[in-house]
Amino acid sequence: MSRKHHSPLVNILLVLIALLTVADITVIGLCLKTPDSGSGKPGTSQKPTERPDTPEETEPQETRPTPVSTATVLSTGDIYYLETHDRLLWYHTTKGEFSVRASLASAEKQLAQYHFSRCNQCYLVNLKYVKAVENDFVHVNTDHLEISRRQRAAFLTAVASYIGGVL
Repeated sequence: MSRKHHSPLVNILLVLIALLTVADITVIGLCLKTPDSGSGKPGTSQKPTERPDTPEETEPQETRPTPVSTATVLSTGDIYYLETHDRLLWYHTTKGEFSVRASLASAEKQLAQYHFSRCNQCYLVNLKYVKAVENDFVHVNTDHLEISRRQRAAFLTAVASYIGGVL
């Protein structure tokens, strides 16, 4: 019987998921964010400094700690919207922006029962945070997301249905 060996972080995440499952809390996804990711936007991470090859070249240099990934458990109520960009799924939340390698289609299936609707092929919006719909844009939190012609009817129906159910 072979057993997979995981890093300590992966072991901690597996135990966390098991505990949350026992506590009857649904884990939608764990998003990883590294400390060097800067603003959380794609392409803002910096490379670590390289060490010199020989002892003679040792001059005081800026050193950075090795990035450590941290896991964040998100509640559906914390998510403003999801965005797909550069093969990553970005969660825009009350706690910041997080990315995970996943598809928007899989997230849409998981979040359908929590009043999320697609406004175009790149965005999945939490209807709870829709402030306004103006022309071809939906206002979510402080962002303006474009509504595609293809998704317009279904999205506006979902918004109207959500607002009718909330009132």
